Amino acid sequence: MKVYEFNVKTKLPDKLRPLQAIAHNLWYGWTWEARELFRMIDYDLWEECGHNPVAVLSRLTDKDFNRLIADPVFMNYMDNVYERLNEYKMLPKWFDLAHAGKRAEGMSVAYFSAEYGIHESCKLYSGGLGVLSGDHCKSASDLGIPFMAVGLLYRNGYFHQYLNTDGWQQQSVPYNEFHRMPLKLVEDKNGEPLMVTVKIAQRNVSVKIWEMTVGVIQLYLLDTDIITNHI
Repeated sequence: MKVYEFNVKTKLPDKLRPLQAIAHNLWYGWTWEARELFRMIDYDLWEECGHNPVAVLSRLTDKDFNRLIADPVFMNYMDNVYERLNEYKMLPKWFDLAHAGKRAEGMSVAYFSAEYGIHESCKLYSGGLGVLSGDHCKSASDLGIPFMAVGLLYRNGYFHQYLNTDGWQQQSVPYNEFHRMPLKLVEDKNGEPLMVTVKIAQRNVSVKIWEMTVGVIQLYLLDTDIITNHI
C-alpha cells in the first residue's frame, strides 16, 4: 500500500502577494517592521503561530483577505515593507563596493554548521552555536558577501521548558512542519526533488536538499527523513 502526503497551501490574492515574499525571507528575523506587518494581520494568530509568518498566512481565510485588502493603512504598510525588502536586496553592499570584481571572478564563501539560530520561527538550533551561526548569516547578508551556508534540517526542534500550574518543570519538543517554514525544496531540471547520496558507515543514505533565503544569501539544509532511509 502506498502512502501519499499532501500539503494544502493558501493561495493569496494578487494584491497580497508581497506577504508571501516577505514571509519566505528570513530578513524579517532582524527587521521589526516586517514582523509588525504580520502582527497587524491578527495579533492573537501571530502569538498562536509562534511568531511564524508562513504559519500565519496558512491560517488566513477569504474573509481575512477581504478585510486586509479593504484596510488602506495595512496595504500601505505592506507596500512600504515590501519596497524596503527589494531595496535591501538590490542596493550595493560593502563587499561589492570594497572588492569590486571579486564576485565576477567567482569568489564565494562556504559556511558549514550543525545548527542555525536565525529566528524563533525556525527551530533549527539549541544554543550558542546556532545563535553564532545565525548571526554570521545575517552579517554576511548585510555586508553582501558571496556566502553560501549549509546545515541540517531537523524534524524536531530543541525542547521548550515551562512550569505547569503546580510549579513543576515540564518540557515539550516542537515538531517542525516543513511546509509551515520559509523553505523551498530544491528540484532537479525535471522538477523532481534533487537527491544526493552520502555513505555513512556501511550504508548509503539518501538526502533531500531544502533552500532557505536569509536576506541576500542562501542557506541549504540537508534532510534525511526519507522513507527509503528507513527500509
